[in-house]
Parts: sequence; C-alpha cells; structure tokens
Amino acid sequence: MEIQTKWLSPKQLEDEYGLKKNTVSKYRMKGYIPFYKIGAKFIRYKREEIDLWIENHKVVKSNG
Repeated sequence: MEIQTKWLSPKQLEDEYGLKKNTVSKYRMKGYIPFYKIGAKFIRYKREEIDLWIENHKVVKSNG
C-alpha cells in the first residue's frame, strides 16, 4: 500500500498527474491552479485541491 502525501512539489505534480511543470507554472501565474508558496521559492500543491481542480475542469461532450 502506497502512502500518498498531502503536499506535492511541482516535480511530484508532474510525475503523478502528468501536468508539465512549464504548463503548471503558467497556470499558477495566471491564477488558474491552486498553490501555496512557502518562503521565497518553495511552491507546493495540496493533493485534494488538485483533485478537485481537475474534477471541476471536466469536459463533457455534447451530442449536438
């Protein structure tokens, strides 16, 4: 059983969710993705907020 951490680094976010660091950086700068900044340079993402963010961006194909 793998233990999942609550907080993700940008590298962990890329590895686990397939979101490229450059894309996530752009999303972060535009305020599209939730994140936390610790001190001057440490960026972290809360796993449950990323899961919710992904769920809220679901694309539903219409039949019209």
